[in-house]
Amino acid sequence: MVIRRSKTNKGIDIVLHDFEMGLFSIMTYPVAAQTDYERFGIERGRTFCVDISFDTLESATLAFEELENGKKEILDFKEHFWNSEDAQFI
Repeated sequence: MVIRRSKTNKGIDIVLHDFEMGLFSIMTYPVAAQTDYERFGIERGRTFCVDISFDTLESATLAFEELENGKKEILDFKEHFWNSEDAQFI
């Protein structure tokens, strides 16, 4: 279930989700900055999805608000990435 939608101060779409299994995620759609990762289906200059996962709604909401108001960047949460390989594309 989508709880909230917004954009970062850099215009990147972010969506806060409740997956109703004790898992809360921020789905964010940055533009890929790297060039040689087509094998992953991610091309430079195109958006791709990064799933930033949290155990509590409170921690997910705080992170969402920090992304929304520019206090933090997506890579500040790389320890919460569902797929740790996503960090190399940003």
